[in-house]
Amino acid sequence: MKKKLVTIGNFSEYISGKKFVASSDMIITPGARDKIREAGAEIVYENQSLELKIKEILEKDFNITDNSMVQKVINKIKSMS
Repeated sequence: MKKKLVTIGNFSEYISGKKFVASSDMIITPGARDKIREAGAEIVYENQSLELKIKEILEKDFNITDNSMVQKVINKIKSMS
């Protein structure tokens, strides 16, 4: 698998909104990591991004904010894959 090198020169290509989704095929230089944070973006690791999206959907679309309920839904979805 070919790795993607994320540097201060190209980090902005991977920012969506205020999130930088880091995948397992990325190598992020320390300088790029600093610039991502300076840009106000949150670094989210790929395996966590699904959980964050589920949480956002539950909160925004269904007004479910109870952490135990959110975790139950996340666990149920994970068990289906």
